[in-house]
Amino acid sequence: ETNGRATNWSGSAALSTAAAVSDGVARKIALSYSGASRSLCQNAGTVATAASAAFGTPVQMKFGSDYFSASQFLNGTIARLRYYNTALTNAQLQALTT
Repeated sequence: ETNGRATNWSGSAALSTAAAVSDGVARKIALSYSGASRSLCQNAGTVATAASAAFGTPVQMKFGSDYFSASQFLNGTIARLRYYNTALTNAQLQALTT
């Protein structure tokens, strides 16, 4: 989360949702990665899209922590997590977060 928005980092490039949320409010977030671009959607809102930094085969995925800082962690719970082995469309991201 950056400035109250769900955020995904690729290299030094951040991708954040348009809508900010308040602490204590449940949210549904979906992220899609296609190799050349990333798309992020929160609570069926507008899908934010950005180019991805080039990197090799992913070796780990982190949820609820900051990759660059060992002191920032999710203060809450993740109720459900799904992984799809294909990039999802913007419409699919919005449907998953409805």
